[in-house]
Amino acid sequence: MSDLPSAIHPDILPRLDPEYVAIHNEHIAHRIPPHTILWNPDIRNAPYIPGGSPVRTVGAVKDINLQNCKIRAFIPEGTPPPEGWPVLLYIHGGGWTLGSVDTLNSFISRQCKENNCVSVALGYRLAPENPYPAAVEDTIDALKFIYYNGKAEFNANVNKIAVGGSSSGGNLAAIACLKAQELTPPIPIIFQLLIVPGKRRKRIQNDHLLPAFSDGQHGIRH
Repeated sequence: MSDLPSAIHPDILPRLDPEYVAIHNEHIAHRIPPHTILWNPDIRNAPYIPGGSPVRTVGAVKDINLQNCKIRAFIPEGTPPPEGWPVLLYIHGGGWTLGSVDTLNSFISRQCKENNCVSVALGYRLAPENPYPAAVEDTIDALKFIYYNGKAEFNANVNKIAVGGSSSGGNLAAIACLKAQELTPPIPIIFQLLIVPGKRRKRIQNDHLLPAFSDGQHGIRH
């Protein structure tokens, strides 16, 4: 096996498309895997990588401080439907250690603009300073606030709540949807928007291959 820090494991190499292998070997194989680097909170002071589109103009933006976290609601322009705006609570990624309520302003404002829904960003407490279950608790608190106060705060239809997130945010979103059914009363969730969610960890070698490595996805040949 190659000594490069992010080399492709030989057990899965035959399953990969040669074009992907070439790209990986040129651009990725030499990188040190982030999970092997000792934690340093100074990483939060690094500038964000440019590339996001501008924040969209919406009807209103409302910041609300909860007990341990903060939410930001992007509210559509115009007159809401009689029953109120549908709602999307979207949770940023960052390995549970990076990001804030500001991280996805562009993406979340776009959801508000293009889907005519109240789109809510969550700034949850970050690890390692705030270990599990802090981020989960903040996600549930945000969901409960929307359900019980959304109508008054931003004219929301609390019977049309969707929850989404990317990477570790997708993990929190999936957990929130499960826990929402355990609340009294349960909070109905009509849709999950999970983008590369952190749902499962499994070694990608030998007989522990992920299912995706047998179905032609993500650079895998049929």
